[in-house]
Amino acid sequence: MSIPFFQSFQTGHTFRKGDPHAAAWKFIKRIGTIDNLRRISEASNTSTEIAEVASLRIRQAIELHEAAANTSTLTRPLLLYYCALNLVRGALIARHGEAGAATHGMRYKAGQDLLACTAEISKAGTFPKLVESMWGGHAESAKQQTISLKDALSQIPELRHEFHLVGITKCGVAEVHIEAFINAPTELKYFIPGVDAKDFEMNWQSLLPWMADKCQHSGDMKLALITPLHNPEALQQFCNTHLWRDLQPRQSPVWFDQVAHPSAVLLPRVASYLAGLFILSNVSRYEPEILMPAVEPTNLAFVIESFLDCAERSIPLLVIELLEGPVYFE
Repeated sequence: MSIPFFQSFQTGHTFRKGDPHAAAWKFIKRIGTIDNLRRISEASNTSTEIAEVASLRIRQAIELHEAAANTSTLTRPLLLYYCALNLVRGALIARHGEAGAATHGMRYKAGQDLLACTAEISKAGTFPKLVESMWGGHAESAKQQTISLKDALSQIPELRHEFHLVGITKCGVAEVHIEAFINAPTELKYFIPGVDAKDFEMNWQSLLPWMADKCQHSGDMKLALITPLHNPEALQQFCNTHLWRDLQPRQSPVWFDQVAHPSAVLLPRVASYLAGLFILSNVSRYEPEILMPAVEPTNLAFVIESFLDCAERSIPLLVIELLEGPVYFE
């Protein structure tokens, strides 16, 4: 008889708060003090003298977040992008002693419509430094690549139920359920919009190339681990290493994975948010007329507003994870 594990394998501190959004930003204030950043810098073997610079960046991020509170989609992206940029720069300075060259690390280009506007990833600057800090040598594959707003949105797990509203047919993320048993193979069940069981069976190794040496197809959108994991600690390690966690704490084990469609530019999770905000901020600043369809009562407006809401909620949690490990607010 197969006996299942009854836990989510999602490790980290959980704080029960009445307002998770406000709690996340309050934690940013806490972690952004000079004392805390000096501790983080010391643990990362970087100079503790840069703690004041990192703290200044985080203070700017907090004030920009507060300034964005009463704005609409016409101006909110501009404030939220610089909020996220300063938050990321503060984290990079604390962890690595610097945030890359003093540029954004992306170049904006207008498109025929809002979703077609793009960002070209530069060789240097904050954005490639962020990708490099998370992916190491694999970051080279993203440099000088161009990503559209549509592509960036397609990699946001929190928007996965809204993709069809703006014509995103090639989903860049998959929902993954862990089916783990004490005395049976561990299986990953994938849910990828637009990919059925037959497509998955034929193409899973190209869609999920990083899983090709770890798994084998086991039917019904499932992959079984080649090496079974028979204790919770090993499963936690596997999930934390190879999957994205759900930022909402759950009883059931829900995770996310990226999907490598042809010509897709894959990015770390927080980088997809930053790229999307960068494109929207440039539209807001230089070509606000392109935003007009996103401020009317349309599907596009709903998705863009949802993206901005998710960015406000998720980016602080992802930056906290860079600095301190996983934290959940519920």
